[in-house]
Amino acid sequence: MATDHFEIGLGKESITSPPRGEILMGWGDPAQTADSVALELFARATVFKTDSSVFALACLEICFITPAVRDEVIKRLNAHDKKWTEETVLLCATHTHCAPGGHMHDVLFNIPSFGWYPHIIEKYVQGTVDAVLSAFANRKPGRIRFSEGAFALDKKVAFNRSVQAWNKNPEVKKFSVADRAQALDRNMRFFRFEDLDGKFIGCLNEFAVHCTSVHRDYSVVHSDNKGVAALELEKSLGGVCLFVQGAAGDVSPNFQRFAGLREVRGTDRDDLESARKNGTMQSELAFELNEKAKTAKPIEAILDSVTEYVDFSKITVDADDVGGRTDCQTGPAVIGARALLGTDEGMPTPKLVYYAMTGISRAADLLEFVMSRGDKRFLWNCDPVQGNKVGCLQIGEGQIFRARGFENSVVPEALHPAVALMKRWARKKLLDRPLNPQVLPIQSVRLGDWVWIAVPSEFTTRSGAR
Repeated sequence: MATDHFEIGLGKESITSPPRGEILMGWGDPAQTADSVALELFARATVFKTDSSVFALACLEICFITPAVRDEVIKRLNAHDKKWTEETVLLCATHTHCAPGGHMHDVLFNIPSFGWYPHIIEKYVQGTVDAVLSAFANRKPGRIRFSEGAFALDKKVAFNRSVQAWNKNPEVKKFSVADRAQALDRNMRFFRFEDLDGKFIGCLNEFAVHCTSVHRDYSVVHSDNKGVAALELEKSLGGVCLFVQGAAGDVSPNFQRFAGLREVRGTDRDDLESARKNGTMQSELAFELNEKAKTAKPIEAILDSVTEYVDFSKITVDADDVGGRTDCQTGPAVIGARALLGTDEGMPTPKLVYYAMTGISRAADLLEFVMSRGDKRFLWNCDPVQGNKVGCLQIGEGQIFRARGFENSVVPEALHPAVALMKRWARKKLLDRPLNPQVLPIQSVRLGDWVWIAVPSEFTTRSGAR
């Protein structure tokens, strides 16, 4: 095989289940249900093969990949052919907030969905397996070329939703809220896949912006702006086009308010139109980058991938990242009270509930301090890992307000529907373990001179760059 020749295959399968009123995942609103399909959900896959290696990447138009989905996809692929393993398969999600949830084993992520939906996970898993197998079956000799380019500032495609936090990074240029469109990475990175005759067969591009153009007051299944972008580019160029998500933790498509609507919105009052316009901007830049990539030097046919599982509750932090200290370590995950306040584009917890949960958390900390006979970790601001965070849910330790046996706690079920739900689950002993996974995979894929890093989190712009 020539030094710039890969075998490249692409596949695409629907992962849309007929709506049955399932709660959609992302906004955390039990009233946002799957009542109709506004835009179909797909799993798109690409497969690369060299003389010595094979690799598959699948991008799903859902909120996020869960261990339940990943493990079952790899299990089924491996049963089909032993070459498909945790090393050779990478799954990622576009992060739309309008796909059904309930596709995880972990209690924390099933709370917004009010349970587990077996038919949803089956659709996600089998659709992904079919897309990968189709991509492998359809592979042909080809080349990969790369280009990149930035959105012009007049394109209302992305905005930093946490400018104050951005400005605390020591290495960045400081921006005001009015200039928040500059406080992010406006570059799109584009990989063109072509056959040996130079004919376009597909692409993968990465640009960081939340798939939150469609808000919680739309009870529709929708692939959001990246789904629109993929469909439009496929219509223009043919082939299969993967629009993967970048470090979008602080990057939103929403930037303005409309009378009568509480949340910050996108270009239009109608969210479906905002999603269409945002996706069109992404597809138009991708189209330009495809033209640019035609004359780029092909990527060398080097392919390798590795996966490492990391216990995120026990990571020793490099001294360089913490001012030279050598005693810093991560700890089990904790959700703080302030997280309940949400964002300007989401659904914040009512202030009364927020203050009640903050008060309960403080009381729980004080009680734990007394019962531990003065362990200063439980004094406010003294936790060596969490600092001044007021912790509500010690999810990494399976605790709620510092307590196990939540079914017997004094927290009233009337405080919030989620409290009632968790008490029911506690009575079934479902809370007697960490409420979210602590051990998760990090994946590194080498493609020529490029390395793709896949991480199990919603990285902000600067943490992603680092």
